[in-house]
Amino acid sequence: QPPTLEQFIDLQEKLKKKEALFQRLCRSARESELRAERAESRLDSAMGMKENGVSLKLKNEKLEKIVSELTDLLEMERENSKNFENVKLKNEQLKVEKENLKDRVFELTELLNKEREISERNKARAEKLSRRVVELENEKSGEKEVKIANPPVVELDKEEEEEEEEKKEEKSGEEEKDEKSEDACESVSDTVPSIDPLSVLIPYKKKSGRISNKELAEIVSRLQKNLQ
Repeated sequence: QPPTLEQFIDLQEKLKKKEALFQRLCRSARESELRAERAESRLDSAMGMKENGVSLKLKNEKLEKIVSELTDLLEMERENSKNFENVKLKNEQLKVEKENLKDRVFELTELLNKEREISERNKARAEKLSRRVVELENEKSGEKEVKIANPPVVELDKEEEEEEEEKKEEKSGEEEKDEKSEDACESVSDTVPSIDPLSVLIPYKKKSGRISNKELAEIVSRLQKNLQ
């Protein structure tokens, strides 16, 4: 049987109510979905902020390390600068000391050369005095030629004979030089002590007035020792 009019109207009202309920449920579901999307986006943003915070923390730690390294380098540069200044000052002092040493070495060299000249003059004067003593003794004994005696003959081996020959050659060369420097010896300063040749001859005087060759050699050696 077809529904009556009342039943039809009742069914339409129920259908409207169900449609309204369905619409409310759909809106509620849509709102829930939107809230879920918003919550998810907020969660994503929060996670992103957290990741950004971690990355920023790492960056800050790296920057702190870099700053500490730069600070250490700056301190090292300051120390190096101080050391460089100290080294520079020391180099300047060493340069001054080097110049002073050069001047001192020059002065000492000049003094050494003067001492050598004085020594050579003294040696030449000693040789001259020794020859003069021999001349005086030869004049007293009536001899006309000057002869300087050789030391006593001693048996020598070959090496000693060669050394004696070399010494004789050197002595002959020195005598030639002494003959050339006799004039210069006369102007020697009074720094050389004066020696009386007769005081050296006192132990060797004899009644006859003659002195042997051996005694003459001893006199010459005594004169040289007194002049040194």
